[in-house]
Amino acid sequence: MICIQKKVIFIILLTLFPIVSFSQIERWVYRYSGVSGFRHDCANSIIYGSDENLYAAGISWYDATKDDFTVISLTNLGVERWIYTYNGLADNNDEAYFVVYGEDGNIYVAGSCYGTDTTRDFTVISLTSAGTERWVYQYNGSGDGPDYAYAIAYGADGNIYVTGNCWNTNANTDFTVISLTNSGTERWVYQYNGSGDDNDCGRSIVYGADGCIYAGGDSYGIGAYEDFTVISLADSGTERWVYRYNGPGNWADYAFSVVYGSDSNIYATGGSFGSVAFDITVICLTDSGTDQWIYRHPENGFDDCGYAGVYGADSNIYVAGIYGSSIADFMVVSLTDSGTPRWEYVCYTAALIFEQATSIVYGADSNIYAAGQIAPGSITDVNFAVVSLTNSGTERWVYRYDRCGEYDFANSICYGVDGNLYAAGQSIDSITGGDFTVISINPDMGVQEDLIPSHAITYKFLQIHPNPFHNKTVISYFMERDIKNVVLKIYDVTGRLVKSFNHLTNHQLLFNQITWDGTDDFGKKIPTGVYFCRLETDKYTVTKKIVKLR
Repeated sequence: MICIQKKVIFIILLTLFPIVSFSQIERWVYRYSGVSGFRHDCANSIIYGSDENLYAAGISWYDATKDDFTVISLTNLGVERWIYTYNGLADNNDEAYFVVYGEDGNIYVAGSCYGTDTTRDFTVISLTSAGTERWVYQYNGSGDGPDYAYAIAYGADGNIYVTGNCWNTNANTDFTVISLTNSGTERWVYQYNGSGDDNDCGRSIVYGADGCIYAGGDSYGIGAYEDFTVISLADSGTERWVYRYNGPGNWADYAFSVVYGSDSNIYATGGSFGSVAFDITVICLTDSGTDQWIYRHPENGFDDCGYAGVYGADSNIYVAGIYGSSIADFMVVSLTDSGTPRWEYVCYTAALIFEQATSIVYGADSNIYAAGQIAPGSITDVNFAVVSLTNSGTERWVYRYDRCGEYDFANSICYGVDGNLYAAGQSIDSITGGDFTVISINPDMGVQEDLIPSHAITYKFLQIHPNPFHNKTVISYFMERDIKNVVLKIYDVTGRLVKSFNHLTNHQLLFNQITWDGTDDFGKKIPTGVYFCRLETDKYTVTKKIVKLR
């Protein structure tokens, strides 16, 4: 049932020269097809682990077993480390929806796989960072329908918390939260059946800094269709409170994302039906379940929806979603933590085709990065897209990936501690069909970071620790004995020289290091942000990103 295998793999690495450029760049593209032939493979979620490797989860197709629950690990240079696939007990469609990297260094993935009763079961799989399966947990609801685990969180208490939906005996689904130990033992199962006794679902989950669990989704009310729902539980599984919101249209309302702010409030994002259409909706709740404010994007007669939200380090809220004009457009909205609109960004194109932002992240460089799909103008062509904005809403750049003029899209994005972006989704090839796709982008409009060929001593050439840093950092560099003309320089993201170390000594030593206190050539403290440390010699040049924190 379980296999680790390699089939058709595509990796595109750019050949980079040690030069200074001034635009964001595509670092590499990784594409994976489960079998040869025109099939469907897709990445749904991606995470950058504290081991500095990438873990992406989704599906890959195999003729004998159909869609398999799939996790792929890559290095941050795009080199495949391993591929894990899991085929449920019915040789039928299985899928991974969400992946997290635990504080214990293991991988935890939520999804849905076929079980002993030949229906989908709520499924959690744990792997070591080396790709070895640790355990598989499956939960079969009390009904005979499919059960799904859509989101997962690793708690500060070392336990796992997963949300989704499971069938009940009334042929409906219940909003479900299950907690497991990190060794895969079930701690408790919580299920909520709304007053409408119809389909309910959990779609997002977070473990709060207060040690409580917050899950967002939707639940049927009496005669009100789905209500925007947030449920809080104690870590013991005891229900603390249930918050329900029925929009003014008295119709369907959904919470797709829930985050716990550093202000100890909960921010839930989704869509709610107004008088004529859906509106992007954000609701702020106290940790006791009282709504502080409700934001609804002004109605425009078309459907709008927020699919993902993030609480920025600047204490503002950023939401990725869709804005309906003549048809849905890629949209990002920002609010203050008091619910006041700050700005909205819409990526307008001439194409009359569905476009959307599905994932968003606040970078360590204080910029916003949203991923999704954008059409270049054709009604049959959609591109895998990432948009970068300043935190004041100004567009920095738009990146698009178009494999062969078909339907490409990004489902998930993360910002690595190495300062690079990693987005996961699907791209279509005319031969292999939809491929499981991960793309890395250098986000900076400034100095280009070098990729050293794999045969070089990448990590010995130039090391920076700590990075990011607050007050000072140590820059270490490896030298060959015949190296001459050594210069170390610090640039900002615009390419402006900030600091030069032109009189380095001990060139004859194999290993050298200096301490930098975060000041420029005039002795002034540099502002918070992203910089580039550049080592120049007569034989090679190496550049690495360095992040200055407050």
